[in-house]
Amino acid sequence: MDCREDFSREFRKITNFMPPKFKPMTSKEKVAALRQKMQEENIDAFIVYSADPHMSEYLPDEWLERSWLSGFTGSAGFVVVTHDKAALWTDGRYFVQAPIELEGSDFELMKMGEEGVPEYTDWLKTEVKEGGTVAVNALATSNTNWTDLEDKLASKNIKVVDIPLLKEIWVDRTSDKTKNPVFVHPVERAGKSVSDKLAAIRKKMEEQEATFHIIASLDDVAWTLNLRGSDVDYNPVFLGYITLSKDNATLYVDLE
Repeated sequence: MDCREDFSREFRKITNFMPPKFKPMTSKEKVAALRQKMQEENIDAFIVYSADPHMSEYLPDEWLERSWLSGFTGSAGFVVVTHDKAALWTDGRYFVQAPIELEGSDFELMKMGEEGVPEYTDWLKTEVKEGGTVAVNALATSNTNWTDLEDKLASKNIKVVDIPLLKEIWVDRTSDKTKNPVFVHPVERAGKSVSDKLAAIRKKMEEQEATFHIIASLDDVAWTLNLRGSDVDYNPVFLGYITLSKDNATLYVDLE
């Protein structure tokens, strides 16, 4: 017998004896709670991307919103929930895994790249009424993705708004409080000094007629300042941002 079936059966046995307040919510219960919030906020659809404020591939636990809501744990994919439908889009790497993890949930699997499977923006235009509203957590998507979504939904006058609806639903969301040290990556290994890197970025800023630059992706932050850390699993990076102008460079990072 598949070991996953063994685990699922034993897990159900354990949770059946738990008091209701200690039982983990099922995906169906989470979606129901989300739909209640959508109704309260007059939202027709809610999109949950697999992302964090740094657009990282590997996410801290507190940003695993798509996994928490749907039960699908793959590294790539996103979900869209309306008042009567829910769907997950993911690629061919997860066509076997996704149906197993979505079993018993409200989510329909959309196999990206397969014939007859709509793009999620086209699906939204079908499912959301003219002049409707789609909500997104703006911290978990890029500006490019946001503007692309707005452009594609404009033909039906569908608005895109920043309302992080899961904030009040995922009440036991955990945040990693570990304060991992940040350390210097030696210039002989980095190849260039920090001053040389800042000069090169500022030269590119001048070419683009930019007076201010924000660096948010964690690998770029680490590369620019020749610093390394261990805040994200499998990556030698730390959580932070850089703001860069002609005369100043500022690192925003937890002082601990």
